[in-house]
Amino acid sequence: MEITSRENPQVREYVRLRENRSFRRKTGRLVIEGVRLLSDALESGVRLQTVFLTEQCKEKNEILWGKILSLGVQIYIVGEGVAQKLADTSTPQGVFAVAFMLDKAIALDKINLYGAYAALENIRDPGNMGTILRTAEALGFAGVIFSAGCTDVYAPKVVRASMGAVFRIKLFEVSDLPAALVFLKKKGMQAIAALASGTSTLITQLDLKDGVVAAIGNEGAGLSAACVEVCTPFTIPMRGRAESLNAAAATAIIMWEIMRGQ
Repeated sequence: MEITSRENPQVREYVRLRENRSFRRKTGRLVIEGVRLLSDALESGVRLQTVFLTEQCKEKNEILWGKILSLGVQIYIVGEGVAQKLADTSTPQGVFAVAFMLDKAIALDKINLYGAYAALENIRDPGNMGTILRTAEALGFAGVIFSAGCTDVYAPKVVRASMGAVFRIKLFEVSDLPAALVFLKKKGMQAIAALASGTSTLITQLDLKDGVVAAIGNEGAGLSAACVEVCTPFTIPMRGRAESLNAAAATAIIMWEIMRGQ
């Protein structure tokens, strides 16, 4: 089936899913853009509802086209004008999909108590969030815990920055991060909190064996006092004049140090 109008109801629904977090959560769907990302999603078991693609994309990506055809989902061929309306990137590849979110509502009592986890509080930047998810998966973290104040992990920019890691890594959303950290400590996990300053303890001085959960705070405000209070605080050793690192860079260093000790 072909869509030629930018105001087509299917196109408008796609755009709404792309831009509206509450609509994504309400319907349990997200949007996926790009050949690589869509291929990663399919390999991770993500179920598609609708696919939009241009003739040019179809001709250039025969393997992906064959996979899509085998799924039996609704497929729309779109022109360049419609593709531009669907796109969230400056150089779209001509393929877009509406997909169902994977069931990642994992309860904390199912957590691997011997694994390594990042606990994110109010991380708002989509690029930082996506990069953290990508790094966590790359370094073999057991999962990522995030507060309700974090940016939506299924926002298009997060999904792209994660390079598909959002489909593969275990995610735990909690309404009260300090309470979640207390719960995990009672289960025997070590809870540590990243600070830019205010402590002389370096992450390199901590014993990071077995179950560890590292709390990382907001890009500007850092961690809340409630989170810091229930954790062992630490800082990253720095020799330069920079006062701090952004959330993604700091988290990458922290996760690397934790995995060295596992």
